[in-house]
Amino acid sequence: MAFILPEGGPRFKKLPVYFGLVTLVIALIAAAYSLWTNKDYIKGKIGQGPLVAAQVGSKTITQDEVNNFAERCFLSPKEAVEYLVDEKVLTSWAENEQITISKEMQEAEEIRISGIPAVDKCTATRARVNLLREKLSQKAVKFREGKFIVVNFDHYLPNPLLSPPDAKTEAEREKKLSEDRSYAEKLINSISADLKAGKLNFEQAMEKVQKDPKVGLKSTYATSLQSGSFAAEDYIKRNGLLDFDSVREKVDSLAEGAFSEPFIQKVSTKADGSGPFEDARWVIIKVNKIGVGVGGTAEELLNQIRNKYGARIFLK
Repeated sequence: MAFILPEGGPRFKKLPVYFGLVTLVIALIAAAYSLWTNKDYIKGKIGQGPLVAAQVGSKTITQDEVNNFAERCFLSPKEAVEYLVDEKVLTSWAENEQITISKEMQEAEEIRISGIPAVDKCTATRARVNLLREKLSQKAVKFREGKFIVVNFDHYLPNPLLSPPDAKTEAEREKKLSEDRSYAEKLINSISADLKAGKLNFEQAMEKVQKDPKVGLKSTYATSLQSGSFAAEDYIKRNGLLDFDSVREKVDSLAEGAFSEPFIQKVSTKADGSGPFEDARWVIIKVNKIGVGVGGTAEELLNQIRNKYGARIFLK
């Protein structure tokens, strides 16, 4: 019995051919796009110019630059090209955002990397990029920056490990603690009044405490927490006074540019921090900057900034 082909059968036989042609066209388009987006890298490979490993806007980074930087800095080519790209990208970003890296910050990071201040471009570049990456990562989370005025009076608090040598009896210790507390209270109230009256700005008030002969940097309170600034990193990592919930709540309650009323900060008199808690110092806080956070991870934010400033890495 003969098999009868359904009407239109020959057309169905051609379908696999059509699908094959469509797949081939899509593959050619994808390959052409890949060649176009990596044209500078391919161009170097076929001998028409230096091999381009990356591009930031109109600026190129050659494979030779990457290899040299990787060799000098003991980095992989991938790490090296990212450092060289981010040096250009994050420098532009920092200029536009008016973000600066102080000489002290730069030198401290150089010492962290190599043990000494930078003596070559390798260490200097890595330090600067590390710091700028850290500044950028802070944008991904909420943070605050500001300053503290701190007037300590905790030198004569009960100490479970070592009593002050100049207070030989409990009566002497309590007397000296009372004297220091009274002095601190008068000083902080005077400073608060001058701040409100505009007689002192916050930096001048900080300096006044730092230079005070009884509670300042050259007093018996030299090793206590002192007046100074706190950066976004300090806020995020809860450094110093920002590790105390009572202080952090005050910081979070302030509007940008505002400063607090003087308040007492307590500390534990036990080595394990379990309490009892005693009054230790007067504090005034000013918040200079509030970062609301953009969400996402630091890596995602870095990639966004690279894209914004036209960074393309061809190195595979």
